[in-house]
Amino acid sequence: MNTENVQMLRALITESPSKLMELSDEEMYKTLGPGLWSGKEILGHIYDSATMNRQRIVRSQYEELYEFPFYDQAQWVKIQSYNNYKWTDLVSRCISEYQHIIHTLEILPEESASNKCHITFSSSDYVTLDWLIGHIYRHTDFHLHQIYWLAGKSDLPDEQALNQPVEDLP
Repeated sequence: MNTENVQMLRALITESPSKLMELSDEEMYKTLGPGLWSGKEILGHIYDSATMNRQRIVRSQYEELYEFPFYDQAQWVKIQSYNNYKWTDLVSRCISEYQHIIHTLEILPEESASNKCHITFSSSDYVTLDWLIGHIYRHTDFHLHQIYWLAGKSDLPDEQALNQPVEDLP
């Protein structure tokens, strides 16, 4: 497993709670634009992604070619109504989920890095666990910067930062 990816994710999650807790419910009702998600909805999406990815990480340890249900992120955010959550409760829930992911990654055997995880990128239905961990870091960092931008504390991230070459895909 690329321990650098795990370390970057751990550092991101370690520094995020204090930054996120400084933000207010009122600030996080702001949206990225008309018809786009609010800060609360973005954090809800980050949480949803973490729960999906935790399942992929765990399932990759015992199911070689498991089937994973389609994840319609917009429907998940809409149905769970994250704008009705108290901001601090949502931050706590999200950080807790990521801490559990990091714990799980830190106890996995090194050979798990090449395990296949069901997720569709490019023409492949699977990525390696190692590739997925790098993507989890970039995805989380990207959306956190969107949240900080809504509060006037960051530049809006470039979507290119989220992309990664897929030539390593199985």
